Amino acid sequence: MAGLLVVRDVTDLVRAAAMKAEFVANASHELRTPLATLRAAVDSLAADAGAPDDTFASDRHLLELILRNLIDNAVKFTPAGGRVACDIQRDAGRMRLRVADTGAGIRPEDRAHLFERFFQADASRTGGAARGSGLGLAIVKHACERLGATVAIESEPDRGTTATVLVPDGPQKARP
Repeated sequence: MAGLLVVRDVTDLVRAAAMKAEFVANASHELRTPLATLRAAVDSLAADAGAPDDTFASDRHLLELILRNLIDNAVKFTPAGGRVACDIQRDAGRMRLRVADTGAGIRPEDRAHLFERFFQADASRTGGAARGSGLGLAIVKHACERLGATVAIESEPDRGTTATVLVPDGPQKARP
């Protein structure tokens, strides 16, 4: 009777699988963290709306829509290794929401069209970023108008973009 015994060392395969699982868990956490922080800030604003004094009331859905679109653009047009920052604070009776990135920036000749529906900058000027539908900033502008808010974009090609939204403080109902 003959037999064959095959022994295979799978230590490297197990180690690689564990590293892959750890990487996916860390990457997933890192991608969710900015959104979770943003969501917590918006939740905090909404929760404080009924408290006396030192409070801020607005349409939570529209605020989330504005921030989601601004952050999506910032992430989309910022290359790996770049930076995206989100800041929310009171500013002279208003709430100031600011999203800044170190991405591709916007050419001066494109700035006049930023809030137009379906406007997309030339792909060769966006650092190779995937192009969207061209609706993001149009949605931001429309949501700001409904809140009585203003939106301003400052940008330099190849240096980044900062979007600032000023939302009126106090009980506001979204405008139709």
